[in-house]
Formats: sequence, C-alpha cells, structure tokens
Amino acid sequence: MCEDLLTYEDISFMSKWDFVCFISTNETTDMRKKYLLILSLFIALMIYGCCFFPEINYSTYKHLYAGNVVSDEIYIIDLKNNTIVDTLTGFRNVNSITATKSGEKLYVSTIYGGINRTHAIYSVDLHTKNTNKIIDKESDVFISPSGLPFIIASTPHDSIRAVGIIDTITDEITFIDSLDIWSTRLGPQTLAFDPNEKVFYTWSNDLQFFSYNYEEKRIVKKYTSAYPYLINFIISKDGRYLYFSNGPVVDVLCDSIVGYIPANSPNNIGRLALSPDGEYLYLTDPGIPLNPEILGSGEIKIFETNTITNVGSINVNDASGKIYTMTEGIVINKTGSKAYVSGNYHDIYVIDLRSNKVKDVIDFEEFGVYVKSLALGI
Repeated sequence: MCEDLLTYEDISFMSKWDFVCFISTNETTDMRKKYLLILSLFIALMIYGCCFFPEINYSTYKHLYAGNVVSDEIYIIDLKNNTIVDTLTGFRNVNSITATKSGEKLYVSTIYGGINRTHAIYSVDLHTKNTNKIIDKESDVFISPSGLPFIIASTPHDSIRAVGIIDTITDEITFIDSLDIWSTRLGPQTLAFDPNEKVFYTWSNDLQFFSYNYEEKRIVKKYTSAYPYLINFIISKDGRYLYFSNGPVVDVLCDSIVGYIPANSPNNIGRLALSPDGEYLYLTDPGIPLNPEILGSGEIKIFETNTITNVGSINVNDASGKIYTMTEGIVINKTGSKAYVSGNYHDIYVIDLRSNKVKDVIDFEEFGVYVKSLALGI
C-alpha cells in the first residue's frame, strides 16, 4: 500500500511516464506492479487520448434532397459524387422541404395542382423511405433550435393560423395556439426562431411584424422598423438581428434599423442563408420568374454580418452557360465549406465557399423539372 495517496492535482502536474514510474516503483509484488501499470496506462490514455486519436465526425449529411415544384418527385442526390441515386414520389407539386435537425426525417409541403391535388404536409422517414400524410391543409413546417418541428396550418376560414408541434416519432400534431399569421403561400422563410429564447418572429395578416413566445403562448412585441411585404428573413446566431431579403437589418432589442441587405433588382426577394459560424450571409437572385424584364443575374451576394456590408458575390453564369441565371433555394453544409443552390429550373450548383466558385453542376436534363426547395439529410 502506498502511504501517500495522489490527488488529481498531483497527477495533473506529472508526465505520463512519471506517473507510470511512480506507481510501478512503489509496489512490492509483481502482480501489483503489473496491475497498477496497466491501470496507469489506461488513465494516461484517457487523459491524453484526444491527442492520439482524431475526432470522428458523425454530423455530416450524406444526401441532398431536391423538390420538383411542377410534379411529385423529390430527388435524392449522393453528395460524394453529386449524382441522383433515388427518387421519392407521391407528393403532388412539392412546395418546400424541411429536414429535422438530425437529418433523418423530411417534412414536405405541397401546393394545389389541379383536381384532387390539394395542399398537404407529408413526413418521410429517410431510413425506411416511408411516406405519411399528416395534414390536409395549406401548411408550412419550421424547425426550432431544440429540434421541435413547428407547423403553421390554415384554419377553415383562412383568416388565422393554427400553431402546432409535430411529434417526430408518431407524426401527431398538438396545436398550441391560433394566431393572426400571414398566408403560408408566400415563401419558405416566413418564420424565424430566436436561438436563445422560446420565441419566433413572423408577420400578421395586416403586415405587422411580431414576436411570439411559444412556451408562454403570448405575443411578446410588435415591431415598427420591419418593412411590409418582406417575406424572406432569417435571424442572427445570437438572436439579436433579423436580416430581410432586399430589406433592412433589424435590431430586435431596440426595434431599430441598423443596416440593409439589397438585392440585385427592385422587388426581387431571394432566399437567405447564414454560414454556420454566423459570419457571412448569402442572398440568392431568382429574378421574377416568367417576367423577362426582371431576370436573375446569376449572382449570389455575400454579406459580412459584423459590418453588414456586401463583401463579394458568387457568379454561376459561366457554369450555367447563360447570360442570366436564376439562383433560388440555398442550403449550406454543417462545416460551412459548401453551398447547394437551385436555379435555372433544372440545375443545382455545388459551390465551394472557401473559393466562392462553382465546383460542379447537377443537371437533371429532362423536361418538366423545376427544382426549387433543397434540404440536407442522411
């Protein structure tokens, strides 16, 4: 037995070799020596193991999911070689795709497309590829910072919206409130969650911007600095600022405008994406579809969030082979190294965000494909 017991502080100031020698030289029997030597080596590896073994990253998504708004397909694209490997069907005009935080499940919003083709929300288990219609109303799904899927669904009179939470296992919806929320048909970025509070931001039917505490079920504040008709917006990593596509940057604490995110042309409401570190904001430019006077420029603008200034752009025209190219849906991978941008109806551009260059083009090369919404998943 050792007369003096070592504390954690004593061990922390000794090298691995000193610790091994200390234990092995203070025992009298061979068995004790061997036992304590093995134990000490195990402890040393536990303490210093991070230096010897690289970290395993389980957070990387393997597939990109691309929705066809003019039909019922969702294309599954392998991100290793950027090729289509499978197709999910049966949705009838895919409007938007929302992936859970784990990337194991999709929520698919559909739009009206003729006889017996109505608004609905489907869930897709990406392990089994099983599809389940969970509601037959005009609805959109948004994922909270904690990973809860929130649904905003139309009510029978279409004047207010029911706010609910979807059980990710059973697909059951628990509605928690009814709110005066502007129509869900206006775009995918009509709701933003504060990353630090139980609050989301959205528009009312009278175009009043407001925040809502979904835990306390109450409207927190109505804002005067946000412009009407600004549909697409996202929130900063710290929850302090709201960035509006072709609109202001609003300080939510002071209800004041602190900057502006201009688009390439008036009334052009592109989609926004924030880099995982929160340092850069990306704004796409779809132009106005079917309007030859407002064409997509083929540029994705880059803004530095710290200074709220335009620091560059990414041009996809060379990759598309066109003078004017749409850039619409955009998703960024978890590491912030790549972005995937939909445009030109049947193209997806793979962009290296370290060089801000198009590295690959996923071309569907078939008639009747209009890829609009994108999501990353397993």
